[in-house]
Amino acid sequence: MIQPRTVVCVDTTWTDIFIFFALNYVAHALTVRSAPGEKWDKSVLWTIAALLVPFSGVRRGSSAIAAGKYRREPDLQNAARAGALCCVARSDTWGPVQEHDLYVSKPEQESRKYALSLTRLAKKRVLTNHNHVHGEVSGLTELTNYEFRIVPGEIAVESRYGGPLELSNSWGALKWIASIVQLIYASYTLYSARQGQITQYGYAAFGLTVVPYMIMSLVNLVANLLSPEYPYIYIVNSELMDEAEGLGAQFDGTVGKISIEESKFQSVRFKSVQPEDVTESGKGWIVSLGEDPVGQPQSMEIPDIGRHKRQDQPWHYPTLSWWITLVALASPYAIIGGLSKFQAGQSTSLERGFLLTWLIWGQCSGVMLEVGLERICLWMEANGKEKYEIFWAVWIIAIYGAPAIGGFVIVVKMMREFGVCTYL
Repeated sequence: MIQPRTVVCVDTTWTDIFIFFALNYVAHALTVRSAPGEKWDKSVLWTIAALLVPFSGVRRGSSAIAAGKYRREPDLQNAARAGALCCVARSDTWGPVQEHDLYVSKPEQESRKYALSLTRLAKKRVLTNHNHVHGEVSGLTELTNYEFRIVPGEIAVESRYGGPLELSNSWGALKWIASIVQLIYASYTLYSARQGQITQYGYAAFGLTVVPYMIMSLVNLVANLLSPEYPYIYIVNSELMDEAEGLGAQFDGTVGKISIEESKFQSVRFKSVQPEDVTESGKGWIVSLGEDPVGQPQSMEIPDIGRHKRQDQPWHYPTLSWWITLVALASPYAIIGGLSKFQAGQSTSLERGFLLTWLIWGQCSGVMLEVGLERICLWMEANGKEKYEIFWAVWIIAIYGAPAIGGFVIVVKMMREFGVCTYL
């Protein structure tokens, strides 16, 4: 006859609390993905963000899954989809210049009055002194009309000389091994929560707080298996780089070039443009050629990255990323509900309130934290306020992570009350 196992509980020491936090929270945060060309200080910020708001790490992992590498996909094209390529683009201060060849989208008909609009394809700026950019760049910052921007994933790129090209990247073997170890330990923590924790605290049991971190590690594990990490942002050549070189900028170490679909663009040279002929409109500029042109201006788009070629985007990994994100949002409630039946146990309303807020606010703020932190860092770097960047970044993380800080305090309180229990 099998004898029932005896549960023995002892007082919790601060060493026990330290080990619990290190293995169930901090270690999971260390598996968060790094963006291409990201420097160590930004990686530390995102690790802290993942510690306080684990769904910010889920968001990063899901983005990496969407950019997963397909079989036989060239490194250059995968790097473009992963946001690891940059090119020279027109800045927001750019304007049409007299006696300058300008490639625009083909107008429907000839006209002597054109409405030019700058089409912003490359959304994210790249600052060479704040990112690991492969190669050497000189003189670009002095050209106010040009800047580096990330090449959009739908833009076709190719090697400069037609041969295969391998880019330095890493598949994050240490991170996915760490993710597996953390998943095993998190599963043990959940199993341990059944030893009286759930009976006493219900769905507020401190052992259940590891669920969002376990999900983050699982998403990052999938991301590391499907998508490589790029230590640098690589420069690709474009016709705007040639323009910038003509104005004194120098570039060395380009790894490819933007493909061009010439049939989609038309070369226009505004020989008779005078300063008074160029007027800013709501979407760009109105350029008049000749005397008193009448009628509505013909619309022409000016791509910010110059002539290019679009290509169809694969849908498999983006669709997988969407489903993984959806499951990641729903699974904490399924796991916690399945183990606790959403019974309150003897937990207080304060304990339940803090831990539920920690979970729900973390899900809602995961995307907002990523977007907000990235934008404020870019704005400060572009405006020469780098010395305040860390202060504001930590402040933003603290605001979004306030429920997590309160949750950590509640976890410590519960652990001191409950003790450490094992089966004999």
